[in-house]
Amino acid sequence: MVTLAGPGGSGKTRLAVLVADRLLPQFDDGVFFVPLAPVRDPQMVPSTIAGVLGVKEGPDLPVVAALEEQLRDRRSLLVLDNFEHLLPAASVVSRLLAAAPQVKALVTSRALLRIYGGREYVVAPLPIPEPQETTVAEVESYPAVQLFLDRAGMARPGFGLSAGSATAVAEICRRLDGLPLAIELAAARIRVLSPGELLGRLGRRLALEGAARDLPERQRTLRATIDWSHQLLGVEEARLFAQLSVFAGGWTRQAAERVCGEGLRVQVLDGLESLVEHSLVQRVTSGDDELRFDMLETIREYARERLDASGATADLARRHARYFLELAQDAEPHLTGPQADRWLETLRVETDNLRSALRWAIDRGDPPSVEIGLRMAASLWRFWQQTGALREAAQWLEDLLARGTDASIRSARARALIAAGSIAYWQTDLGRARELYQQAVELYRTLGDRRGMADALSNLAPVPMITGDLPLARRLAAQARDLWQELGDDWQAALATLTLGMSFLLEGGYEQALAYFEQFMPVVRARGDRFWLISSLTSTAQAQHFLGRFQPARKNFGEALRLALEAKDLASVTVALGPLSNLEGAAGDHDRAVRLWAACEAIKHRIGGGAPAEVMRVSDPCAAATLAIGEDAVRCAWAEGWAMSPEEAARYATREPAAGRTRIEL
Repeated sequence: MVTLAGPGGSGKTRLAVLVADRLLPQFDDGVFFVPLAPVRDPQMVPSTIAGVLGVKEGPDLPVVAALEEQLRDRRSLLVLDNFEHLLPAASVVSRLLAAAPQVKALVTSRALLRIYGGREYVVAPLPIPEPQETTVAEVESYPAVQLFLDRAGMARPGFGLSAGSATAVAEICRRLDGLPLAIELAAARIRVLSPGELLGRLGRRLALEGAARDLPERQRTLRATIDWSHQLLGVEEARLFAQLSVFAGGWTRQAAERVCGEGLRVQVLDGLESLVEHSLVQRVTSGDDELRFDMLETIREYARERLDASGATADLARRHARYFLELAQDAEPHLTGPQADRWLETLRVETDNLRSALRWAIDRGDPPSVEIGLRMAASLWRFWQQTGALREAAQWLEDLLARGTDASIRSARARALIAAGSIAYWQTDLGRARELYQQAVELYRTLGDRRGMADALSNLAPVPMITGDLPLARRLAAQARDLWQELGDDWQAALATLTLGMSFLLEGGYEQALAYFEQFMPVVRARGDRFWLISSLTSTAQAQHFLGRFQPARKNFGEALRLALEAKDLASVTVALGPLSNLEGAAGDHDRAVRLWAACEAIKHRIGGGAPAEVMRVSDPCAAATLAIGEDAVRCAWAEGWAMSPEEAARYATREPAAGRTRIEL
């Protein structure tokens, strides 16, 4: 027995009919289609099968026994369509298959029958185009689009894909999750709407109607299709189903238990298993093989309506936000350390949930909600910086700080001010960074929070250093170092000392700066903090560059680039590429210098910022290169560098072969 399992509208029945048609020559005694959707009582399943097969029960022979007798020597295929609401009758199928070794069963169901020895085949939605695929050639190769075009052609003869409609049709198929039924219902509207007009009306997927009149009522609208599955759930399972709609982009079992488990009279794990079996929830696996769950957006919309109707949306949304605040806070101390990869990936996977929680905090706007958002954003800034989401980070923090003015949440505001200042720093908006850091210093001073004050001073110190006020920078860094030492935090004190070293680099005291950096290097290596190791390597390399020690400088820049690529930290890639470009220019390789500078600027453009050029004493090499190799050569080198991927730029910078590279998607 094989069960074709999947959500309503995924095409299980059509697939079963197609398979049965192709297998017909292999079954000498016939293929029989048994429609079970109209059957409401599991006890009627044997009689329904018997009716299709023409088997009659006798006065002394119950219908199941009569079926066993008739099927015992037959070579037949039974197609049992829509079994999900008749699961207690699964034992009947098992009994028939045991009695008739040459009989096979092909079952369509939104829930698994759990028959021993049976196999399940999940009928997934149709493949859909990626957002970046917009041309006719790219879009029309996808099955979802092909189905749309086929059904649209029936509604409007001659309809085809054009350069103008390809993007809209691709987006329609994405919005509808690749569900065949939803696509067919939408395509039928092409009779009176253009693809662009249809896309504009798809805000509510569940309202789609228009299926062929000869289809069962349960398949004439997408809502009715999902209703059919929902009606099969128990009360508590239905309640869990509605509550799970609070998640965006999937969830783990632990998240579901924390957010949705309160007050449920069913174990969340058991409820999830049931929802998976009913094809209302999907099992998915994240990059680290952690089991996750998710819903198709069409099903999530239906579940969200149920949640809103229950009056529990506000409570669930707050629990959801609190859970992801805790996740962000748990991740924060590890985002630059030896476990950075695992925590960065965890946050990447949960990006949609984090965004949803932040949006909730902003939309609610009351102090307790905004406080959750401020603390979450403050914990996430280093994640955003390392993943190249600087523009997004700045917008979240700006919106939250605009609402977070209540005196009761000053501590959360102070932390968010530091985060916003740090994002502004990486966007090279140094005036804004100074303003935000100074606000944080004053707020922490008012609160009497010495740890917060030390954090704010540590972040503020590099800003006057970059803008040329080295004495002020050293005073601030020394104050931060002394505070950290008083608080017993040797690591943060060491970071403040690194800032002092940078001040000597900018002043031209390269030997003094190098002494600071070489003192810091074994500390950061022992800690296993990749982010600060990259910073230490590039600072050391820059001091070596200015001292004329080009080879050890290249070695350190190369290690920094390798570490940054491993972390997929594009902002840190720019920290190494810019200075290395200047080193190559100083060494007389102006063509290479321009390429590396252009590659660095391209990355900064794509991620919305990077380390300020002043902090590493780097400058545009193009003017010197133009004098040395000519304007045409510079223009060509710039274009080639700008077109490089981060991996290509790093390999070019370190003179490694290009074969076998893996791209970082921007």
